[in-house]
Amino acid sequence: LVLDFDALDSGSPREMCLRWPGGSVGQRVASRSGAKRGLTGDVGQADGVEARIKVVIFDLDGTLTDSEDGIVASFRHVLAVVEIAAKDEQIHHLIGPPLVDGFAALGVPADQLDHAVETYRVYFSHTGLYQNRLYGGIKNMLGTLKQAGIILAVATSKRVEFAHRILDHFGISAFFEVAAGASVDGSL
Repeated sequence: LVLDFDALDSGSPREMCLRWPGGSVGQRVASRSGAKRGLTGDVGQADGVEARIKVVIFDLDGTLTDSEDGIVASFRHVLAVVEIAAKDEQIHHLIGPPLVDGFAALGVPADQLDHAVETYRVYFSHTGLYQNRLYGGIKNMLGTLKQAGIILAVATSKRVEFAHRILDHFGISAFFEVAAGASVDGSL
């Protein structure tokens, strides 16, 4: 079971049910505008046999944490350095994809892309990383899942060192067996 709710529209609260054949695995009410977030529900039946979730893999940004403020501030910092203007809505659409793609979409010249990415990472590592918040109820949900014997993991396109620092910052590292992310060279 992989939980990644970044694909939800940013408009009014939406409900997403994760289905297992014959029953509901979980339900999440989510909204980028601050609606209650959480995971509820029971594992259902699969072909008459009780199905048991053994592993849950979470995305980090937009699923466990609301990192939008730090990401936008980091983009804004880089855009000021390279003297490119962008509207907030343009930046918000770039949250998630690889940084080099985002800067290219904003018009950063190809010969400045590496510099833009490095400038972003330096700013983010000192400032943007901490302009972030854990969604309400996440610690309780992780504790409940862990107590039920479910193995928890994080998979993110964010650099793995940043993912570990964020998990440590919020005191939730111990819930996860593994946190995987991009390496320094950008490979996953």
